Amino acid sequence: MKLLFILFSLFFYAGAILHPQHHHWQITFNDGREVLALSLQLDGDSVVFVTTTTEHKTSIVSISHLRRTKKSKVGKGMGIGLLGGVIVGGLAGLSTYKEPEPDPDGSGNWDFGPGPAVAAGAVIGGLFGLIGGGMVGASKGGTEIHDLSKMTQDEKLKLLRTLTSQNEEVWKAIEISLSNIGAETDNTIEIRINDKTILFKKSDLKIVRRTTNSIIMALPARLYEKNFHK
Repeated sequence: MKLLFILFSLFFYAGAILHPQHHHWQITFNDGREVLALSLQLDGDSVVFVTTTTEHKTSIVSISHLRRTKKSKVGKGMGIGLLGGVIVGGLAGLSTYKEPEPDPDGSGNWDFGPGPAVAAGAVIGGLFGLIGGGMVGASKGGTEIHDLSKMTQDEKLKLLRTLTSQNEEVWKAIEISLSNIGAETDNTIEIRINDKTILFKKSDLKIVRRTTNSIIMALPARLYEKNFHK
């Protein structure tokens, strides 16, 4: 049973460390400049992208290459695989249990019940699920490189519509004065907005840079719209 406890602990730990998965972009311009962006959106015949400092807008004509990096989902795959493996393995172990036949000598048989069989099946299934799920999760990551240098404007628009429709999250950059920053811990930070203090989880945003007077951070558009853009 101790092994079962360890496997379940690993599952919940894997779930706890999962962070929202985001695409990260590298934009290469016709003049050779390269910019890293947290998100990218199409706006007419222009592209709006958010760097770690601010939001920018540029014509699609000025872009020669796009590279999109997807973070792998190893942790999520391991967690799902582990849970599924524990359940299936435990049920398989339960199905193999048979109550022992009575001892004809009358000395009795030791019967520990279905527990050991269930535990053994759950451990074996969990380990296979952990490995298999991790492999599947790893395959979800990777890098895509798109050469726009020889495309027509219509071809660029079509490609960008496809790419931006697959965005998992749109990010916004914002600078907060230190006078509006409250208590800060390793996991949370308080920000005063319109005389109201809101507690944010650091896992939900990115602290990009600290200056002597402010903190520059990037956060998902849903949080930005909810808390700052009213």
